Amino acid sequence: MYRSSPETQNAIRMKKTTQFFTRRTALYVLLGGAAIPLVSSALLLRKAPTRLDGSFLQIWKDDLKLSETQWAERIATLRALQCHDVVLQWTSFGDEYRMSDESVLAFMDLAYAAGLSVTVGLPYDHRYWKVLMGQEQISLSAFMSEMAEVGARFISSTTYSAHPAFAGWYVPYEIDQYSWRKAEDRQHLKSYLLRLRDTLGTKGAPLSISTFFSQLEGAGYLTDVWSDVLDAGAIRLMVQDGVGVYGMVNYERLAPLFALLKQRKADFDLVLEVFSQVPGERPEDMRLVPAGFERVQAQLEAAARIAPARILAFAVYPYMAGADPKAQALGAAYERTVTSLQSISFGRSTD
Repeated sequence: MYRSSPETQNAIRMKKTTQFFTRRTALYVLLGGAAIPLVSSALLLRKAPTRLDGSFLQIWKDDLKLSETQWAERIATLRALQCHDVVLQWTSFGDEYRMSDESVLAFMDLAYAAGLSVTVGLPYDHRYWKVLMGQEQISLSAFMSEMAEVGARFISSTTYSAHPAFAGWYVPYEIDQYSWRKAEDRQHLKSYLLRLRDTLGTKGAPLSISTFFSQLEGAGYLTDVWSDVLDAGAIRLMVQDGVGVYGMVNYERLAPLFALLKQRKADFDLVLEVFSQVPGERPEDMRLVPAGFERVQAQLEAAARIAPARILAFAVYPYMAGADPKAQALGAAYERTVTSLQSISFGRSTD
């Protein structure tokens, strides 16, 4: 991930369905002409063990050039892998680029036609990590206050939450224990999240944010960061497993956080890093490549033991699909395994 859905009431969903029915019919052609149900088939069938529920989708500047057909192909790939949730990491990246309202809604139309739900990422300000490292003129307090207002305006002014594919909001600022080890800094984080939560109201859409365990040495634990925020009921955590960088041992480092979330009976998602970090001679030469299937399978087995609400990939694109042959191989191996598990599940259900 970049470091440098919930249920809707049936009556409301049916009302929204009518509004988008005509556009959805036209989208069948883009999605291959299949008779796609209003509700994803993955939601209707018995869930196969250790299956991905969805994937992040990180939008970069070049992605804005993709045609509607190319977006439809990506959605179709997610559907083929039986993913029914997609998280748009962000809808804009600082001042460099942004998805237009029209393009976000067109993406949501395609997702809805395929039976996928969409969690929409708030605008991302790329000063975030520099602010945490004290490399910007603005203080952390002022930055978080400014971003709270930006996020609140975005939530209030966009129409995305009225779309039938909409499943919630995603805060694109990843939280580790090292950067937020000071109690006064965590208060700024809490105020930021509560400001967004207040914008949504008590019955607002889910508000999610990613957290990860940093290998940087220093006082602080993820349980310290999240205890009081969880008490306020302000957030749904997406816990990054960190395996792409630190290996399977990272699940041991995350164990206290998983225990806290279970103790609080808090819904949370687990994000599986389906890439591997390959170091270079210089830090800037570091590359991310698709992981091997055996390691991803081990991650899925670990996820099954932890039992999060959802298991999300980071990310099907570009690490399980796309032009890279290794990504294609990982995606194909995963699809074969899930199809086999699904068949076993069906067989048991008919005994």
